Amino acid sequence: MTTISANRDRPEHPILLGYPRPIWVLLSAVLVNRLGVMVGPMLTLYLRDRGFDERTALSSGSFYALGATISAYPAGLLADRLGRRGSIVLVMSGASLAIFALSRCRELGSLLTGIFFVGLFAEAYRPAVTAMLTDLVEPARRLPVFALQRTVVNFGHATGPFLGGLLAAHQMYGWIFTINACTTAAFAAIAALFLPETRPSLKAPPIPTDKPKTRFNKVFLWFCLGLLPVSSAYFQVLFTLPIHLRDHLPSLSGAYASAVQTLVPGMAERLLQPPAVFGALLFLNGALIVCFEYLLSLRLRRFSAHHVMIVGAVLTGLGLVVVGVFPTVDAAFLGVIITTAGEMCFAPSALAFVTHIAPVNSRARYMAMFGLVHGMALVLAPTAAGQLLPSLGPLWFWPMIGGSAFLGAIAFAALPDTREHSQVRALQPAQKD
Repeated sequence: MTTISANRDRPEHPILLGYPRPIWVLLSAVLVNRLGVMVGPMLTLYLRDRGFDERTALSSGSFYALGATISAYPAGLLADRLGRRGSIVLVMSGASLAIFALSRCRELGSLLTGIFFVGLFAEAYRPAVTAMLTDLVEPARRLPVFALQRTVVNFGHATGPFLGGLLAAHQMYGWIFTINACTTAAFAAIAALFLPETRPSLKAPPIPTDKPKTRFNKVFLWFCLGLLPVSSAYFQVLFTLPIHLRDHLPSLSGAYASAVQTLVPGMAERLLQPPAVFGALLFLNGALIVCFEYLLSLRLRRFSAHHVMIVGAVLTGLGLVVVGVFPTVDAAFLGVIITTAGEMCFAPSALAFVTHIAPVNSRARYMAMFGLVHGMALVLAPTAAGQLLPSLGPLWFWPMIGGSAFLGAIAFAALPDTREHSQVRALQPAQKD
């Protein structure tokens, strides 16, 4: 089996050159997958359009999240033991089959079961992808490469849900499931045919440690404590914002509506339907990340990761407060812009922080724990929304959710500075890459 290691002597280019070829193959495969991700973003609208009430539609997201949570840690162990490539092929093949099966479900019980299995497989590729990227680049270049990964992901994120919103506005959910299943299967095929294996344990025996392999260092556990409320807040954009647009806004008028009616009058009625507006919001989120996140990361890497994460968490919370305090479509767009700025600061810095503190032979395991916390947030977000939004209303719900992101920022303030590879590396045995 072919093994690839990062070229430590490769000169750094300020923009894009110098990354190994497998990185571009991997990111191309991720892009193909993300271009078709429509089922998850349109899930609550799909159930509402099938006649289920708001509470059921919102709570159904918990089944997707439960599957993602259960698979997160085993997916990391699988990537460390079976290998990065084999793990991607296995879970993406399973995801494609699960999406196809969900499209055939009609009753609530079978729908919820299908949603659970889609979540079980569809998110399980993340530890392997992040670990492979980490294997291929030296620590100093990880923040930009994670920002590049997110740029690719969000290019697909900007396109897939936007197209999904247009299809959902016309009740064309069959196409949504078919496209998503096919692009997921294509990810598995590209990985199987064109990606090398990069698992470090194939190159050298595991590095001995004087701590049990099942333990995580204290800095990482504290990081996870702050990650949970920030992620839970952010996921409300995916699960709750479409319901907010559909059921809690007095009208879809405003500057956005006027612009649509002026620029594309023939399509205005179609584009101002709540699913299409939600798709436009996700398109805006993805487009901003595609245009600015990688370049921003080149500037932000001079700062301590935990300082950047604090800024990102605060901006995320602020954007959600704006959505609730000003119940208009225009405020939703402003809130998404602010939240996206927070995401661009927070997400790549958090990934770089985790890969920095993770032992070499446990990278996927640490990323799996990272994914497990995200999975817990995925469970918590729709569950909390299903209980709190109907009873509190948007004016109280969104500021409360924004406040949880502020709590995460407070937790990150206690993390150590990682710029000089000092305090955090002292928590683990000396290692060689």
